[in-house]
Amino acid sequence: VEVIANFIGVDAEARPLMGNKADGMAIASSQRVNIAGNRISANTGNGISITLGSTAVTIAGNRIGVLEDDSASGNVLDGVAINASIGNSVGSGNKISYNRNGVSVTDARGTAATGNKIVGSEIALNTQNGVLLAGGSGTTIGGTTDGTQNTIKSNEKDGIRLEKTTKTGAPTRHLIQGNFIGTNENRDVDPSLGNGGNGITVSLGTFNTASGNIVMNNLGDGILIEGGNDNTVGGILASVGNVIANNTANGISINQSGSSASTGHRIYGNTIVENDGNGVEVNGLKTSKIFVGQDTTGKVVAGRGNTITDNSGAGVKIIAAKQVAVQGNTMGNNGSHIELGSNANPKSGTVTLTSAVFRQPAGGGGKQVEIVGTIAGGTANANQVYSVDFYANDPGEEGGIRRFIGRGTATADSNGNARIRMTISSDVLLESTITATATSMRYDIGQTTGTLLGGVESRVIVRLR
Repeated sequence: VEVIANFIGVDAEARPLMGNKADGMAIASSQRVNIAGNRISANTGNGISITLGSTAVTIAGNRIGVLEDDSASGNVLDGVAINASIGNSVGSGNKISYNRNGVSVTDARGTAATGNKIVGSEIALNTQNGVLLAGGSGTTIGGTTDGTQNTIKSNEKDGIRLEKTTKTGAPTRHLIQGNFIGTNENRDVDPSLGNGGNGITVSLGTFNTASGNIVMNNLGDGILIEGGNDNTVGGILASVGNVIANNTANGISINQSGSSASTGHRIYGNTIVENDGNGVEVNGLKTSKIFVGQDTTGKVVAGRGNTITDNSGAGVKIIAAKQVAVQGNTMGNNGSHIELGSNANPKSGTVTLTSAVFRQPAGGGGKQVEIVGTIAGGTANANQVYSVDFYANDPGEEGGIRRFIGRGTATADSNGNARIRMTISSDVLLESTITATATSMRYDIGQTTGTLLGGVESRVIVRLR
């Protein structure tokens, strides 16, 4: 079935005087429907609804809620509403504006909405969210090739919102990839392009991934994860990290949701810069097992560290959470480096560095630095293995960017104390400033988790032996 080049709710002169009293188009229990090149506005219901197990419906090249001159003629409900249907595509070339939600995908009556796609569309100026996923699984929003990325901007609430409601299951295994969220393809820094809430919100979701997106200018957080488990922001390849910049609140926030725990989330390989709040903020007494950067296995995986710079608040702030590992990131020029609140990871541990020397004379091909120090972790960390990360500021740049230069391990005694004597092979310059963090590693429920130790920061200057 094809529905092509119709005026639905408007007349051929684009006058919004003819709105239908329900949905502009209602697709129910149908297959292989192509909806292209239509003008769909001013309807009392949704612009297009897809329900009752419909599949293989393709929506491309339509203007939904917006007239030819870009003036508003929104549908009262959502621009496109997909309910309990599988394998449909909101495809390229759509312009969806001035509706309630631009696109919504929801479960219903115990039937999941799975395998749908939202690609290549401009979704802007809607009165609630740009895209709403309520429950469901396996929805793809965007892509990595030209023509698949969405531009999701200037919506009054979130750019993209994933949520669990009383009528739906948890949103699971959705992929948000390669979109411009709160900005345009030029990545303009312009508050008018930002969404009124967060760029992306994942509420009570599980195993969802946001990668390769440009998330800018939003009036809330760039990305908010509240509750749920095992969501990933970024990834281990350079091409899948997000750019999260110029948001009014934090770059990334991870919180519990009410009394629901928030666990197992991973923040890998992102560029988190110039946000008005903290680069990354972790909060909630039921928030745990959060990885910001490298994991705690002792193995350094290229690409997992984040670049967290030039944020007004802390690079990473842990207000109230446990088992939060912050490792292998490049950080600097933030309001502060890493802040731990009174209910955050234990603050009893202290790293003290006493020397950092080249093992070979400068100019002799030697790029190995031997670093010596101690860790006082307290009896709570008795006999634990510490993962120790080292960072370098180039000479004269003590307050600037800290580069991750390497990692080692140290084993504590029965009092939680350990000696550091590690050799790092890296391009460290003479007179560089070396700092270190120690993370207490614990094996728990089949995965290694870590607790960042606090304490007064210790620095040493690289010298010749």
